[in-house]
Amino acid sequence: MVNYDRTIPPGGEGKITLKVNTRNRRGKLTKRALVLTNDPTNKAVKISVSGTVKALISVEPRSYVFLIGLPDEDIIEEVRIVADQVPKFTIKEITDNLKGKVEYKLTTVEKGKEYILTITNKYKKVGNYYGEINILTDNPKKPKIRIRISGRIKGELIAIPKIVYFGRIMENNKNLSHNLTKQIIIKDIKKKPFKIVGLDYNKKLFNIDINETDNKNVWRLKVTPKIKNMKKGVNYDLLKIKTDVKNYSELSVGLRIFVQ
Repeated sequence: MVNYDRTIPPGGEGKITLKVNTRNRRGKLTKRALVLTNDPTNKAVKISVSGTVKALISVEPRSYVFLIGLPDEDIIEEVRIVADQVPKFTIKEITDNLKGKVEYKLTTVEKGKEYILTITNKYKKVGNYYGEINILTDNPKKPKIRIRISGRIKGELIAIPKIVYFGRIMENNKNLSHNLTKQIIIKDIKKKPFKIVGLDYNKKLFNIDINETDNKNVWRLKVTPKIKNMKKGVNYDLLKIKTDVKNYSELSVGLRIFVQ
């Protein structure tokens, strides 16, 4: 926000005030403004304000926690809560909206000065979740500390890519199917051998060949669209890949082609 005196008499003085919103900011900060005048000598003047924003109570290394891993792994992260610009503070209560997906424990390093919050993933399904942990304090200037949580629980099997785009093809070029073959790679990130036991897809629109590799933990699927059977416009199907891997028995890959 900028406030300034619009008219300055000859030989007089005027004030320009720059106000910077430091909410949710931390560290070095610089803001600049361009002053336009009718002075023929100084038609434009650049001004700036710089400083360092210090948190009253800081969360280190950051107030955004990522919990990433497999369902059977121990996924644990820690943050330090430190009194920076306040003499001391007390944590009154900790709440969250994650519905049991995480577990947390508060450890006192120095009472009123420093605490460690240990956050453990408890979600054992493949998928993503988001939420926040709110730490309520007795400091009137910083009554609540918000820690955002992002969980990404990955499956042992991955498909690359997740969606196969065949692009656009002209309706009068429907004999070009053999030039449109795409490849999907299925692999186990733990490098364990597995088998593909079945494929579920629209066989009228696509043909899919399964190719096993030498190391047994990677499979390749060759997907070829049957252009002659496709309608004009978007043709979409969901390929379901069934495997013998426990808890990760099925993957899905989208197949999309546009006939114009």
